[in-house]
Amino acid sequence: MVGKLRLRVRSLWSNDVTKLLLFLVATFALAAFLVPQVYNLGMFLGEITANKSVNPFLDYVGTHARKADYARFFNRSLYLAALILLPFLLFSLEAKKAIATTRGPWSFALPARSIAPNRGQALVRPPHPFRQVLGGFLLGSVFLSAAGALAILFGFFGWKGTSPSAVIPEAMTTATVVALLEEFIFRGVILGIFLRTFRPSFAIVFAAFLFAFLHFLRPPDGLVMANPEGLWTGFDFLQVTVQRLFEWELILLQFAPLLLAGVLLGVTRFLTSSLWLPVGLHAGWVFAFTVFGDLATPREGHPEWTNFVIGENLAQGLLPLATLGMSALIIWVVYREPDYYEEVHPDSPLDPSPT
Repeated sequence: MVGKLRLRVRSLWSNDVTKLLLFLVATFALAAFLVPQVYNLGMFLGEITANKSVNPFLDYVGTHARKADYARFFNRSLYLAALILLPFLLFSLEAKKAIATTRGPWSFALPARSIAPNRGQALVRPPHPFRQVLGGFLLGSVFLSAAGALAILFGFFGWKGTSPSAVIPEAMTTATVVALLEEFIFRGVILGIFLRTFRPSFAIVFAAFLFAFLHFLRPPDGLVMANPEGLWTGFDFLQVTVQRLFEWELILLQFAPLLLAGVLLGVTRFLTSSLWLPVGLHAGWVFAFTVFGDLATPREGHPEWTNFVIGENLAQGLLPLATLGMSALIIWVVYREPDYYEEVHPDSPLDPSPT
């Protein structure tokens, strides 16, 4: 009995998914510890760049720090913690090996149809990578911008009066950085780990759920931390943020679109066997979302049911969900063809169907 328990514990400890979950817990803990220091550094850079130019990079960081709330600082601390701990995760996974050798205890708890038979999917360079990036960017930005135009046309939003030329360069920079970083982490590393353990459909949904969960963990609007520089303030902030998981209306209006967006990005990564198209699609969404947020503002006085059509931004409501559906349809039609998969994976035994 003791020997079987020891074997199960050893199997659990050596499993890729276990290592990923431990990495995520450690990342949140490290981010909560780092955020007071990141906040202090941001305030310092904001002060020294307020009246004089230091260099373009520090000026950019200082400008953002002066406008950022505590949630933004925690978000950046989360990225920093993930980058610090990522080498340890990759080393523990022996990432150079294309095939994992340990199924682990997950096979005892999950139905057989959920366990990966082919042990992962390697990323490859597609035939036209830059065409995929550009196509994904246009697909994401045009459809979401059209949703924003409809929201303004029907009176849900109004113009702020800000000049588009003042926000587009910064929005493009933000979109590029966010898309590259998040696609590398979520579709490159996390989904790659899940594909080594689960079948594609399960792996894509699990990774999308994690993607949505991490983006959903934001504090209530207007939250002000009494002591932002305190050593344990990051942990207090994390506790308040987690409480949002019990607000079902927020889950319906905000979590569901994030989940479907994660599923679409995961399917796109799997169908193309690369991160190029997901990066472009993600960048297009962030670009349109950022520009629209800087140019338009929600109008008050609408019936409550209209929140289900469009929320406080372009990431909430049925209208943004419709843009995801149109993008998904186009991507499926273009990249579902077996000839494309055989071109990028001529010797792969994987079935391109994510089921």
